[in-house]
Amino acid sequence: MKKIILCLLSLMFIGVLFCGCSSSVKTNEDGTPDLTGSWVEKDGEEKTAYQAACISDDFIEIYWIMNEDGEKSAYLYWAGTYEPPDGARNSFKWESVNDKGRVSLFSSSDDTKEFTYKNGKISYDVTFQGETRRYTIVPSETDYSVYFRGKSVQNTTEQTTEAKVTETTTEVTTTENTYEKNEYYDVVDTASYVNSIGTVYLIHKVLAKKNVSAEATLIAYAPDGSVIGKSSDDIVLTVGQYNYFEYSFNSDISNASIQAHVQTESDEYSAIDRKAVEMVQYNRNDDHLYVTLKQTADTVTDFARFKLLYYKNGKIVGSESGYIDIYAENLNGKDSTDVVDIGVYGEDFDKVEYIYEP
Repeated sequence: MKKIILCLLSLMFIGVLFCGCSSSVKTNEDGTPDLTGSWVEKDGEEKTAYQAACISDDFIEIYWIMNEDGEKSAYLYWAGTYEPPDGARNSFKWESVNDKGRVSLFSSSDDTKEFTYKNGKISYDVTFQGETRRYTIVPSETDYSVYFRGKSVQNTTEQTTEAKVTETTTEVTTTENTYEKNEYYDVVDTASYVNSIGTVYLIHKVLAKKNVSAEATLIAYAPDGSVIGKSSDDIVLTVGQYNYFEYSFNSDISNASIQAHVQTESDEYSAIDRKAVEMVQYNRNDDHLYVTLKQTADTVTDFARFKLLYYKNGKIVGSESGYIDIYAENLNGKDSTDVVDIGVYGEDFDKVEYIYEP
């Protein structure tokens, strides 16, 4: 059973590097601070859930630590670059670039994150549902290097040494069997938001590896073991293309435990054109989003859907879907077009991603 603290959403651990961590800030020969080692949220180890980190020479990883009855579980929150400015002393900042190959069900999907080091402490912001909290971590006597995994396969393949090629080959041939990463899809982006009536929505964007239908369910448990929410979604996967699971909860699940189940079955649509309708353009006019669709195949299945993801500053902030034969009833043959009219009152987005689901 996985723990969710919904400032965090993320995939599984991948990597080839490990770091050695110590309990205090050292000083290099040139007088600059050496931040390599283990770090922990101030007074965090007294809590049931807290953040801890491990820093290597050029990489930082931050974990959500769940501590129950002395048993610790770690879930990745951030994996990114560590590169202090030249001549850094007692106070400096650096911008960490997210290793997107490591983004997971519990982690941040931000492209970059700013860290501040000052007088033996590291601070950074965590934003969730529009609210931001400042976290401060300090050197730790606990060795959190046991959770360190380093750069993802995606990044290490850019290196050309013989050793790296050998390591990444092993990673590529290993198939994980988790909700987040399995032989059918990989979760590649995650988001959460709350609508105007307080419903919490979770979006798990996936990249398909096979043509299958998938049904997933998330069950949320309160600390006392009682169920406080359950949500399911079923999608059709097309190899090499994106789709997303969408879940909704009517209760606050920020401190809930989440159990995930996923089932797949043979895809009954394997013989049809899996790109039968494409988006030509979209534009917004006041509270209406107009999406122009074009039929590119001879036929469209009765239950074919268009699906949209709304983005703001590169982050998923909303979604929409509908059956094509209802919203675009004038699609009646190859090369025909029609316009879908969607109400977007109060929505704030700057990009729309279109997904076709047969």
